[in-house]
Amino acid sequence: FFFQAEDGIRDHCVTGVQTCALPIFLNSSVLAETNNPKTLDSTDATDVIVVFVSGALGIVGGIVAAIFTSTQKIKELKEEFKLREKEQKREEIAKLRRDYLNPLRLSAEELKERLQILKDKQADNSEAARIRPWFVKIKDYITRDYRQDERFEFSNWCNGGEGYFAVSTLYLALAYFATATRIREEMPFTILVPKYNEYIKTITNHIEKIRTAFGGTYGIWEEIQDSIGKIALQPDGGIMDYKQFYTALMDDNICSAFLRMADYYVDFKDKDFKFIISFLEALIAEFSQDGDLYKELVEA
Repeated sequence: FFFQAEDGIRDHCVTGVQTCALPIFLNSSVLAETNNPKTLDSTDATDVIVVFVSGALGIVGGIVAAIFTSTQKIKELKEEFKLREKEQKREEIAKLRRDYLNPLRLSAEELKERLQILKDKQADNSEAARIRPWFVKIKDYITRDYRQDERFEFSNWCNGGEGYFAVSTLYLALAYFATATRIREEMPFTILVPKYNEYIKTITNHIEKIRTAFGGTYGIWEEIQDSIGKIALQPDGGIMDYKQFYTALMDDNICSAFLRMADYYVDFKDKDFKFIISFLEALIAEFSQDGDLYKELVEA
């Protein structure tokens, strides 16, 4: 460093303005450290270690954070998958119930009630004799043995009093055959809930027992039951309603398909409805387990 004399350096030997070069020394220990290569190397090494450790800790922290984030994401995806699977199970079972099981249950209950009424009337000879001509009239209309006043009179008869009881008795059998045939033909098993298939298989076994009980030499033969069921099933998956049924009885192109069913009820007094009713009751009782099974398989 250099200082001007004007800056306050005065001496008795200095005259005028002169420049004085005065060296300014640092503390010897600082200077020693600065000029010592070992000290420099040590400081640099320490800095490198600090930087490396800091970087390593940052990397490790990033990895840990990434693992934690990934774990959380996987957990969220698993939960989302479970919820989606549960919803798919609900939808699949709901479809089976709506399209197959509920219609079968309803038709089985209504048919059982009507057969029970007929069974009760079998014991009363006068009552049985009063009811038999109602079924005879249906059979005769199908075979054209009786068509007094033609379509208008028969249509009115189907919608009132004795006619309604007789025709609706045939219709309730037709509705049951339709729902039972649909299950037998389509075998609506589930993919997501295999255990539910065991339940449907049990339902199908009950259907087979009822089918056999209705059949036999003097019954409604199994093939006829299937044929009636297929006629009753509509393209949209529904079942022929009551008006469509009695209209079909008046249609010469299709009414003969119901002749065996009409003939079966003509001789209702001689039929043993006990077994059919008991098999229908067993089928209906099976449906009582559906709610608990649904919760077990879907809500669990």
